Amino acid sequence: MSNKGEISSIAVEDGVGVLTIDSPPVNALGVAVRRALDEGIREMVQDTSVDAIILLCGGRTFFAGADISEFGKAPQVPLLPAVLEKIENCPKPLIAAMHGTALGGGYELALTCHYRIAAPSAKVGLPEVKLGLLPGAGGTQRLPRLVGPAMALDLIVKGDQVPAVQALQLGMIDAIAREGQLREDAIAYARAILAEGVPLRRIRDRNEKIAPDSFPADLFDTFRAANAASMRGFKAPGHIVQAIGASVRVPFDDGLLRERALFQELRASRESAAQRYYFFAEREAAKIAGNQKVSGPVPITSVGIVGGTAMGIDIAMAAADAGLAVTVIDIDTAAGGRARRSIADAYAAAVHDGRMTAEEVARLQDRIALADDPALLSASDLIVEFDEDPAEKQRIIRRLDAIVRTDTILATSGNTIDVEGMAVSCSRPERVVGMHFCASADAPRLVEAARCAVTSPEAIASAMHFVRRIGRVAVLTGPRRGFIANRIMSAMATQARAAIAEGSPPGLLEALLYDYGFPADHIQQISGTAFGDFDQYSTATDRTRQAPVDDEELLERLLLPVVNEGAKLLEEKGATRASDIDVVAILGYGWPVYRGGPMFWADEIGLPRVLSTLNELRARHGEAFRPSALLEEKVALGASFTRG
Repeated sequence: MSNKGEISSIAVEDGVGVLTIDSPPVNALGVAVRRALDEGIREMVQDTSVDAIILLCGGRTFFAGADISEFGKAPQVPLLPAVLEKIENCPKPLIAAMHGTALGGGYELALTCHYRIAAPSAKVGLPEVKLGLLPGAGGTQRLPRLVGPAMALDLIVKGDQVPAVQALQLGMIDAIAREGQLREDAIAYARAILAEGVPLRRIRDRNEKIAPDSFPADLFDTFRAANAASMRGFKAPGHIVQAIGASVRVPFDDGLLRERALFQELRASRESAAQRYYFFAEREAAKIAGNQKVSGPVPITSVGIVGGTAMGIDIAMAAADAGLAVTVIDIDTAAGGRARRSIADAYAAAVHDGRMTAEEVARLQDRIALADDPALLSASDLIVEFDEDPAEKQRIIRRLDAIVRTDTILATSGNTIDVEGMAVSCSRPERVVGMHFCASADAPRLVEAARCAVTSPEAIASAMHFVRRIGRVAVLTGPRRGFIANRIMSAMATQARAAIAEGSPPGLLEALLYDYGFPADHIQQISGTAFGDFDQYSTATDRTRQAPVDDEELLERLLLPVVNEGAKLLEEKGATRASDIDVVAILGYGWPVYRGGPMFWADEIGLPRVLSTLNELRARHGEAFRPSALLEEKVALGASFTRG
């Protein structure tokens, strides 16, 4: 074995060289990893005892992709394209052995190898679109040559992760190893390749899948038309279509140049800056800020759900799917068992909609127990009550407080609850938390976790860990009613009602918000009120019937109160970070991710402009537009909400 340094090593076994890169936490393709690859491949090419080369990664995953922290900094050699060129032009068979995830630049690196083998649990893909980017290291040129342009469009524009078994079927990988035996099976695979004596297979030389007669002539126009709604407002999907279009029209090297130019354009765009900001903001939301030391979350293996609401059943199913033991207490037995009816309906709907098979539902049923007696929850690690009556909620929490373990976490659901009042009525208020599970069908991932002054850091850490385990995003809030989501968006709804009362047609407001990037009928969704017959308004009619206010001013009247309310939440400690407010706005109420959220957008247009416009609106429309003290302070200091 050759020890190359802190992050790489080389071993040679019967003519097969194994270059292992181990750069925690995720083997990102930063400069240190690029150098290790460059030097390791050079050494094995020169080593006459090596006939084939395997690239393997230590830790929990294959190369995770580009190191985003290097964006905006001076490039350091070797650059990734140069390393990939060395891999692709290696004179010896070179095999990528993938485990964990091979995403973005990591999968693009695998595409430059001559062969690809993966662990059964591995996932591959090109998710750059979710950062407002496109694959910039040959992914848009090589993947169409493997799977055809139609499948490449679907895979890259969606950016989803593809499990190994499906990737093998699609041709994205060449073989699957045994779980836990990736190294051994990759070596055996390399020896089989050597025994066959086949020429090296460079993807760049494979053109059968991109031949003009292999796909419809109108493929790209049809794809744009079919995906117009999901691509609305985003810059990256259209650029991806252009790049893949180049793969079938121009020689490979010219396609690489086109891809690179489109990538650079996206990287410099506001849309990508906003999406990259959100990427980190969502991960930052999981961190508990403050000076309190947290010993760590209490291990949660059993969960109690009290109440048979649709949301309660959804959470029960998600917890069971995550491997937790779940007990659902049906408190509506007089009405024939609401929880029993709800969960039966949920199972049937999951099968009918294709979200689960009957076998998967059967496994969930084995993990979910239905009962009538709350005493059966006495040993649960975490209990969430979902009753809809505020008085009944308090009675339930008190009853649970009397029967559960002293370390059990009690969570009360809803976004208008008095979490502080609930907590102080219990014998151990430090274990009580609030949870608002967003009920929007378009944004089911958001959960606002509310802590009180007396809530222990361990209880909050445990609650947020549970939320992440069931596949949702947890954002920490203060105990105030409305939490973050309803507080900020009610400010928009209030001004929408006022503008309509003053003569602005509802359809115009909806059109302005839609053009900004919100879902259709957004005002109705956030207000719960229909402002007359919206269908009677067309955009053309609206623009002739509007009040004497220009579109930009009307849009700012709707959006700036959200920013101002967010600033007030930060003042009141109802939100920990400005980025948390943006996460809530995007996940909870459809604020377009390519705008970055209200606080990021405010920084983009400039806080001095935000402040002056609020003062102008205050002069015309009253004290609802009084700027927050924090906003005034930020402007005076030349500071921002989201930029350090």
